[in-house]
Amino acid sequence: MTLTHHGGVDIEEFDKSLVASVPFDPLTGLKAFVVANALSALGAPKQIISPLVQHLPKLWEAGGRAQVAARLGIAGGRAS
Repeated sequence: MTLTHHGGVDIEEFDKSLVASVPFDPLTGLKAFVVANALSALGAPKQIISPLVQHLPKLWEAGGRAQVAARLGIAGGRAS
């Protein structure tokens, strides 16, 4: 995962000190402590760490479920 709290879409062009590249196991998912540790190491403001720690793992989980459902041919909870 590549992560920064500085925003923007051209994260590849940011100085390396502003970006964290954090490996994680896609089978076990994105853990909240991984997000918290990366943001803390980047010096992110505390007021944005908590919301990101809460929501980024949920987004990963939702995206993973959607991919599995698509591969199984399931749309809206029903087999197609």
